[in-house]
Amino acid sequence: MNRILGAMAIASLAVSSAMSEDVVAAGKTYRNVRVEAVEPDGIKVGHSGGICKLNFTDLPAEWQRRYGYNPDQAAAYQDQLRQRAELRQAGPTSKASPRITAERKRLTVDLEVLEPRRDGIVATGTYQSFRTGDRRQTNEDGRVSALRVTSMTHVPLGTIFVIGLTSGLEKGSRWASVIYPVGSKRDGHPVYAPSLDQVEALVFTGNLPPEPKTHPFLRGLGDGLTWPLRLAGYSGLRFAPPEDREFRYWCGSTIGWCCYLLVLIPLLGKKKEKKR
Repeated sequence: MNRILGAMAIASLAVSSAMSEDVVAAGKTYRNVRVEAVEPDGIKVGHSGGICKLNFTDLPAEWQRRYGYNPDQAAAYQDQLRQRAELRQAGPTSKASPRITAERKRLTVDLEVLEPRRDGIVATGTYQSFRTGDRRQTNEDGRVSALRVTSMTHVPLGTIFVIGLTSGLEKGSRWASVIYPVGSKRDGHPVYAPSLDQVEALVFTGNLPPEPKTHPFLRGLGDGLTWPLRLAGYSGLRFAPPEDREFRYWCGSTIGWCCYLLVLIPLLGKKKEKKR
């Protein structure tokens, strides 16, 4: 994260003092070069012979440093461009297969495990996103203009459930890779899979992770009314799992407890009267 912020800072400083220069890229000399846009894998420039894009790998080390070249970010950006080109050839989303639909929405993530489960993990973290914004630059004639800069950012993802990740992951451990949406929810959390093959298998077999059908308030009400039986270990009765215990659950549970006590207190009072 620090490397990414550093790269963005370098790029911002570089574009603020853009000047026309000559540069040699891939053995060719470009004269009167003016940088028009900065992308993770190169710069778009205007020069005496027209407009073109120069890849960072073809530029001198000084220019790479000036505009914040990062090989990992450049590779991720080029991979995203290739993916978009392939998906455009695949046709509209409405006609796409589940595999292509999931590929369109894939995320490169850095996750922290909140809770390991038997068939996956509950996690939170960030995903990579390339965003384009304007940076101000001062031209040779003193005029201030806007320069388009595309840079990588890490966007908060929220809480998700990744199905199929079970081995070697404990609470607090980190996992970074690519995930694909399954199109279902588990305990209110969007479900993702670590591979397209898993997405297809889940969709075609119909084995999508189930979403609880009972409203959280009703689950809480049921737990509140039957808590003595649950504590006694009656078969078929169990408390709602911790991930289901949200505010609505606790409201229902509190009402259930109150109803139980309203019935229990008069019964205890009657027993005391009989003993007298």
